This record gives sequence, C-alpha cells and structure tokens, in this order.
Amino acid sequence: MKIAAIAPTGLSGRYKLTLDNGETLTLHEDVLVKHRLLTGKELNPSLLKQLMRDDQRANIKQVSLRYLSIRTRSSYELRRYLLRKGYSVDEIEEILVLLMEEGYLNDEKFAEEWVKSRLTTNPRGPYLLKHELLQKGIEPDLVEQALEQIGEEEEYQACLQWAIKKLKAYQNRAAKTVTKKIYRTLIQRGFSPDTVTEVIQHLIKTNHLVEQEEDEEFYNNLT
Repeated sequence: MKIAAIAPTGLSGRYKLTLDNGETLTLHEDVLVKHRLLTGKELNPSLLKQLMRDDQRANIKQVSLRYLSIRTRSSYELRRYLLRKGYSVDEIEEILVLLMEEGYLNDEKFAEEWVKSRLTTNPRGPYLLKHELLQKGIEPDLVEQALEQIGEEEEYQACLQWAIKKLKAYQNRAAKTVTKKIYRTLIQRGFSPDTVTEVIQHLIKTNHLVEQEEDEEFYNNLT
C-alpha cells in the first residue's frame, strides 16, 4: 500500500496519513521526518510496524517533556510518572536514556539545583536535603556530591534566616519557651546540631532569645 495523502490533524505535531486502500493512521511529525514519509511512498507491513513503535516512542517523549516543563525532575520521578501513565518498563527506560542523551534529564544537575534552591529560598539543612534527594531517587554518591557545595557559612546563614523567620511566628509566646521551640524547629529542618547551637547562641547574645537554665542539659536533651 502507498501513502495517498498527508495532512495535519490540528493536534500539535500530529499528521493524518491516508493510504491508497482507504485506511488512515496518525503519526507524530518526528516519525514522518525520520522515515521521510511523503505522498506515494510504499508502506510494507514491516515498515508499518516500525512506524507504530516510533510513534509510541514519540508520544512518550512528548508526555515526558510536558511533565519536565513544569519543573526539573529526577529520572526516578519521571519513571514513576510514566509508569502511572501505563507505559511499559522497556518503553520508559528507552525514553529515559534518550532524554539523558539530549540533556533533558540529568540527576547530577537536578541534585545540585535542588540543594541550591532549597537552601536559599526555603532554608533547610544538609540532613533534610539529603533525605529529600534520596526520596527523589538520586544515587547516594550524587547526593553527597551535591551537598558538598554547602559551606559552613552558607549553612549558618540559612539556619539563621529560618530562625529569625520563626521568631516572628513565636513573638507572642512566653520567652523561655521560644528558645526550645526554635532549637527543635531548626533541628527538624535538617541543620546540624553544631550550627543550630551557634545560631541560638548568636540570638541570645543579640537579645533575640533568652538564656536557658542548665544550657548543656537543655541542648543534650534536644539533640
């Protein structure tokens, strides 16, 4: 059978092919370009089968790119998304490799950007960042590599920024309870105990917090 006509479907990147036997099929434009499909081209059963496989691949790629356009994703996140869409494991793995090769998917870059963004716009410490990245399916070695970009001063400033933010939320609380709440909050945000203690001491010295009695026991109990 031969291609009798090719026309756009009205859907982005999709074309309708009318064959000389009256049958029709729709294909993504990438498939048309790859196989140089033009009016009059002969389509044998083997080629038709290949066209269907390539069109499915093109569809999965477009679905993936739309998902990635919302925000950067890890390969684990995209894999789970495509599985929920009902695509086969083999189809998904093939697309993941393709997207990595084309630069759309990069777990190393994702981890680095995640750390930078979370540290500055929504402060949290390395312990929580590590947990988040592992939850995103990032390999442990890439997680450690991404966390190496956090210097002591950067962690301190992020910790201090979050502490000051929480101070405003606790401004109507009893002064002696605020220090404990701030300490617990900072630990829960993933900042190291040493950094949190340093920030607490700074806030006490600047009269933002009150000194706790039996400080050593207080800090030991919280950590």
